[in-house]
Parts: sequence; C-alpha cells; structure tokens
Amino acid sequence: MVIHTAKLLHVVGQFLIALSCIMILPLVYGLWIGDNSFPFLYSILITGIVGGLFFFFTEPTDSDLTQREGILLVFTIWIASSLFGCLPFFFSPYFTSLTDAFFESTSGFTTTGATILADVEALTNSLQFWRCLSHWLGGMGIVLLGIAILPLVGIGGMPLYRAEFSGAKSEKLKPRIIETAIALWKIYFTLTLAVYLALRWAGMNGFDAVCHAFTTIATGGFSTRTASIAAFDNAAAECIIIIFMMLAGINFTLHYRLWVERRFRSFFSDVEFRFYFIVAGAAVVSILTCLILRDQFAPLTALRRSAALAPAS
Repeated sequence: MVIHTAKLLHVVGQFLIALSCIMILPLVYGLWIGDNSFPFLYSILITGIVGGLFFFFTEPTDSDLTQREGILLVFTIWIASSLFGCLPFFFSPYFTSLTDAFFESTSGFTTTGATILADVEALTNSLQFWRCLSHWLGGMGIVLLGIAILPLVGIGGMPLYRAEFSGAKSEKLKPRIIETAIALWKIYFTLTLAVYLALRWAGMNGFDAVCHAFTTIATGGFSTRTASIAAFDNAAAECIIIIFMMLAGINFTLHYRLWVERRFRSFFSDVEFRFYFIVAGAAVVSILTCLILRDQFAPLTALRRSAALAPAS
C-alpha cells in the first residue's frame, strides 16, 4: 500500500501552525506579568516556520486518508507536538538538555504527569502555564482538537478519529466528524470552566485555579507546586479535584449522552461506567484500610488521602 508522504506532511504542517498559534497564549500572559518572553518567541517562530514549510510546499492528494495513513499521521502528530512543544522549555534556563525538555513536554501532552523538575516553583509562571496547558491539550487528544479547528474532514477526518480513539466507543455522535469533535471539546471546555470556578470558590488564586483546572480535567499530574495539591492544604480544593477528576475519567461519549442527549439510563447503565466506579471505589477502600491499620492517620484524614490517591491511580 502506498503512503502519500506529501499529504501527511501537509496535515502535520497544519497542526504545527496551530500549535505555534496556541503558544501565543503563554507568550501574551508572560508579557503581561513581565516574564522572559524569548523562549516563546523563538518557539513560535521555529514551529510556525517548519509548519509553514510543510504546509505550503506540499500538495495533498484528493483521496481520503486510509486507516494505515490515519494511524501513522496520529503517531507523527503526537511526536511533533511533543518535540516542538518542548522548545519553550529548551530555550529557558530551567532545562539542561533537549532530552529533559522533550521528556517534560511528552509527559505533558500524554498526560503522564512525570517530571524531571525537583523544584516546580522555580519555573516562571508563563512556563508553568504552558506546562499545564500541554496537559489540557493532550487530555482530550490534540488530534481531536485538530479535527475540530482544522479542515481535515475533506482529506479523511474519520480515519484520524478512529486512529486516535480505537475501540467500540469511537462512534460518531454527530453526522459529520468535525461536529463530533466540536461537541466533545465543548463538554471538555465546560468541565474545565466548572473546575476553575469551583477552585476559585475554594480560595485558590486565578493562576493556580486555571492551571489545576487544566490538569484535573486532563487527569494528569502536573501542578504549580512541587508538593502538588498538598501544598495548598485545602480540603475543599482537594474534594473538587477528586470529584472532577473522577468525572473526567469517564468516557466522553457517555458525557455527551448525559448532558446533551439527556439519556440518563444509557449513562448509568453503561458497563464501562459501572466497572470504572467499582474499581475506583475498591481502590479507595483498599488504601483507606491500609492507612487505618497502620495507624498513620486519623480516619477522616485517611479517607481524604485515599480518595485523593484513587483517581490518580
């Protein structure tokens, strides 16, 4: 089977141009608060130029993407996003090598949550914002974001969608695949906004609330503090993050059925949904039992800590 390289590079170019535009957000924020703007300026220029070269100097064919091309394109987009997304870290003084910067970026976009940083607070706020934003972009899937904001449908949006979301739950919710992507991102954004407002109500400042809203809905592990959410010693904020991280762990097609189609029975009767909460509940009980038996914490404190650990696990 022939793989049309020019067509794949054309789409990757679109994604890189979009990524360079997204980097403008932390750049503007950094300029507003007085952070060093050069890491983002360099990154935007390099990402935009490479993306432009791919896009303008390749001609896509009229044929749709095949399933094999869709899988290869999804893989390439994730690698490219992590590689070019690491540039703001690499151009900053906080990462000693491209390897460290790439690791941090990959951990962000894949919502792994691992970090090479021993002191997260040492980062500038604009870099912390980009770090958490990469989590948020990867949480729903940067490919799905691309389907929503880029005109990919004409060259094979469905193979991309299926390659990104393999399995029985990758059905279309709308007649057109771009409408499906937009519908899912609307739900994702609404949940993020709800977390932000709830964390502000719980006493977090605006910057910390935004960053933790990003990482909570992405079900990742990045935080603005080295000690993560424990650094705030805020029980209300912990409860909010626990609840919303559990909600974000649910298949988003089920969220669509519940909030848009109002199919309550379909939501609560879903086998995946029930199994998910059974496993999470069993994890809470197991951790709680261990903490109480070892007399490490009082019962309420042990419940708080076990409930905080279970969604992340």
